[in-house]
Amino acid sequence: MTYNRGFVEEQVIHKSEFYFNHFKRILAGKSLENGRLLNWIHKQLEDYQDDQAAAKAFIQERKDELNKSLARKKLLEVDTRVSAINVKEDQSKSMMLVIHEFRQNETK
Repeated sequence: MTYNRGFVEEQVIHKSEFYFNHFKRILAGKSLENGRLLNWIHKQLEDYQDDQAAAKAFIQERKDELNKSLARKKLLEVDTRVSAINVKEDQSKSMMLVIHEFRQNETK
C-alpha cells in the first residue's frame, strides 16, 4: 500500500488545525467559565464588603446612641448631684438664717 505524501501531510495538517481549533474553543470556553467565575467571585466580594460596611455603620450608630445615652445619664447624675448640693446649700443658708435670727432674738 502506498501513501501519497502530500495527501498524508494534508491530513496531518487538517487534523492539527482541527485539534488546535478544538483546544482553542475549549480554552475559550474555560476562559469564559473562568471569567464568569471571576465575575461571580468579584460580585460576592463586593457584596461582602457592602455588608461589612453596613455592619460597621450599624455598629457605629449603636455606639453613638449608647454614648449619647451614657452622656445623658451622666448629665442627669451631675444635675442630680448639683441639685442635691444646691438643696444642701439652701438648707445650710436657711439654717444659718434661723441661727442668726435666733441669736438676734436672744440678744433682744
